[in-house]
Amino acid sequence: MKRFNFLCIMAIIAVSCFAVSQVSRAGEAEDLIGDPEKTIFFIFATGGIQGSFGTMETCVFCHGNGGKGTAEGRKMNVPDFTDAGWQSSRTDEQMIAHLESNDKGCTKCRGRISEAAIKKLVQIVRNFGTGS
Repeated sequence: MKRFNFLCIMAIIAVSCFAVSQVSRAGEAEDLIGDPEKTIFFIFATGGIQGSFGTMETCVFCHGNGGKGTAEGRKMNVPDFTDAGWQSSRTDEQMIAHLESNDKGCTKCRGRISEAAIKKLVQIVRNFGTGS
């Protein structure tokens, strides 16, 4: 009986520690995810494209829900997709090539998501530049 009580107490402590650690990360999660109602980018960025990516491989992890970049993304110098100068400096074909074959930075999409989904991602990135 003493052993059972000890195990119960340890389980309660473990669950409490986990809960506290998750609460302290709430602000970080908000920075990464933002408001899912803001843009369709959230759906794509969270692995909604055929469930192909892990958390740290999603667009939103570095680029954020609004396309301006998260704290993590800014460490890696991700572009601000809302910047008209950046938008005008890239063609759709360049973005598609980057998404399909990138070996550093963005997750390589070729073979993981469809060509149509890659084109949709480019449309989403373009929409950040329109202010919508």
